Amino acid sequence: MKNTIQHPDTVKKMNPLYRFFCWAGGANTDVLDELPTEKNRFFSYGTVICTTALFAFLSSSYAFTVLLKDEIGYAAFLPAVAWGIFIFCLDRFFIVSVSNRGTFWMKLKLAWPRLLLAGFIGIIISKPLEYRIFDQEIRDELRITQNKLLADLDTLESQKKVLLEKARTKVINQLPETEEMQPLQKRYITLVEDLAIKDSAIFARTDSVAYETDGKGKSRLVGYGTNAKLHRAFRDSLVAQKNLLKLDTSSTRIRIDAIDARRQVKINGYIQNNHQQALAKLATEMDLQRKQLLENYQPSILNQEVALGNISKKDQTASHAILFVTLLFIFIEMAPMILKLMTKPGAYENRIMQIESSYSTEDRLRRSLDMEEYKSNRGLVRHLAHSQREIIKTAMSGWHEEQINKANNDPDYHNDMFNNSHDN
Repeated sequence: MKNTIQHPDTVKKMNPLYRFFCWAGGANTDVLDELPTEKNRFFSYGTVICTTALFAFLSSSYAFTVLLKDEIGYAAFLPAVAWGIFIFCLDRFFIVSVSNRGTFWMKLKLAWPRLLLAGFIGIIISKPLEYRIFDQEIRDELRITQNKLLADLDTLESQKKVLLEKARTKVINQLPETEEMQPLQKRYITLVEDLAIKDSAIFARTDSVAYETDGKGKSRLVGYGTNAKLHRAFRDSLVAQKNLLKLDTSSTRIRIDAIDARRQVKINGYIQNNHQQALAKLATEMDLQRKQLLENYQPSILNQEVALGNISKKDQTASHAILFVTLLFIFIEMAPMILKLMTKPGAYENRIMQIESSYSTEDRLRRSLDMEEYKSNRGLVRHLAHSQREIIKTAMSGWHEEQINKANNDPDYHNDMFNNSHDN
């Protein structure tokens, strides 16, 4: 039977893109080159991790564009690139650090902190994409919020008008200018009515003059005859009366406006003295409403999140859709680790175990040799120390005997020795 197992030197190398995806999936590509059957598994891991990083880039690019577009323009995509790279590295760390050795529950016990963190990352990634997916619904909700604020603003405007009208009504009848204006106003109304009557009469006489000159009047004579002259004279008289009425009306209006101006000054003074606090409070509330109106309608991150929450509360279908999108991204983020936990150890894991075991054996052997060498060196040091002590002990004994012999043979030896040392 022909052997189908290829020697590592004859294995076909992976192309750079395929190798990158396998590396992203947590594989040691040098080891993976020896195990062709394991390549697809790690390629799948790497594909999911790169997809998650891509989603992280897209979501953060939208978020950073909303937050920083006014400050740095379209360069806001640079932080998004950094965020995508960070998520990629974090996911690769998760997949590399999760072991698929042992029982499922044992593996889950070790992996649950990573799974929990991956779930949080999935939520963070999903939020900006949810804002983009439900963009129209969010804008509609923001518009509803704007309309509510407009209604509140209209209510405050109405309250202000009512307050001013009540204050005006209360003080206006107590002012002498009001009593002074009443006859003038009646006269003004009468003059305006008289002007309208004069205008009608002038138009009628003008038509009569035209009829007489055309031969359609009572005289049936064509041309500017006696009747036409009479009608013309009467019309001119009406015009003169109208001009006098206009002068009288204008002067009356001027007097009314002057009195009303004096009265308005007193009304404003009364309102200023008695209702300033209430008006200031209403003005403050209106300014606050206008500010909230401008802020709440802007599609900022916080406003979009609030709008999304309101949509979830109002519409159960929308709530389910939002929850589905969130869970989808959480699952995508957890998918590589879950798949690795569910996968039994294969040839790659066995090969890694062999490499780790060989390194461990070499390390233990090295430690054993070091220990033996240490023990041997320690014995040698002890032997040298013992030998040195014996040599010193023998030398001291010989010196002591020599001194005793000298003292016995020459009793003055020690006295001479003492005197020499004293002189020195």
